[in-house]
Amino acid sequence: MRAQLMVSKSGVLLRLSNPAEEFPSEISVRDVLFVRKEELHVMLVSSGLMRTLVAQAGEQVIEKLQSVSQDIRFCVYVQHRLYHASKSSIEGYKDSLVAPRNVPDAGIFFLKAKNILGLQDTFPTPPFHVTIYTADNSQSRGGVGLWSKEDFERYATAVPLHAFPPAVRDALASL
Repeated sequence: MRAQLMVSKSGVLLRLSNPAEEFPSEISVRDVLFVRKEELHVMLVSSGLMRTLVAQAGEQVIEKLQSVSQDIRFCVYVQHRLYHASKSSIEGYKDSLVAPRNVPDAGIFFLKAKNILGLQDTFPTPPFHVTIYTADNSQSRGGVGLWSKEDFERYATAVPLHAFPPAVRDALASL
């Protein structure tokens, strides 16, 4: 599936072309009511990392990251699995339903970004996933925040697809 790169002070994300409306607006899983996100995306650079980059290199970071992506055709490939991610935060307990994704050209993006920004270290690459649902149990209704492989392994557990209504399985297959 094609994806559009979006760069801002809030981070770098790939907005998916598949509309979220294909998923039911609410579902209940493991006795938790989940509400569909209005927009589906895969985060490449977190807001925290973007703040650090802007603090180190200035506002031109945004333009530089946009420029390195000009020649890259980002595609996002589905892994037909869903995970229940949950953890405590300042805003309260958060729950999300996330689906892992493969983003083959992300490595090219990160290499070009490292070079154009003159960084010594490599970019920390998050476990690529799309948050499809968030629980209706927190003020922010934001995702859990899975910024590393360790976060994903610690906070996310696989949920068998048969636990979801057919409409969710069908929408996941269309991603």
